[in-house]
Amino acid sequence: DEFSGIDLRTHVVAGYGYFFFKEEDTQLRFRIGLSYQRREFETGRNEDTYGLDLNLHYERRIDDWGTLVSDLTYTPGLDDTDDYRIYHESALDIPLLMQKPLSLRLGISNEYNNLVAEDVERLDTTYFAKLVYKWK
Repeated sequence: DEFSGIDLRTHVVAGYGYFFFKEEDTQLRFRIGLSYQRREFETGRNEDTYGLDLNLHYERRIDDWGTLVSDLTYTPGLDDTDDYRIYHESALDIPLLMQKPLSLRLGISNEYNNLVAEDVERLDTTYFAKLVYKWK
């Protein structure tokens, strides 16, 4: 990322998920876990942090032509409570095949990092198009 000075960010999470409800057309899931993040900066410096990972995932099937998907994730650091990241993504999944394992996801994501360098924006907004394959 040319603006944050990060060359590579690796984020690994393991935890527990719970469905508040999971119906044919709608689902709401909560996930909690522990996270490990490694940031490799362009300067050659590396930073390893451990934290929590709290996630809320919502899906609502509109019709055969699409599903609304929304994710909200809060990742605070364990060592420093001021070091946290909030990630939000909302999108529309449009099936590309009748069997629906492959879809086109069009959406917007917002990533807020609380601890950044002075000259770096805390909020990054991205518009995207992704190919998504679901294993079931």
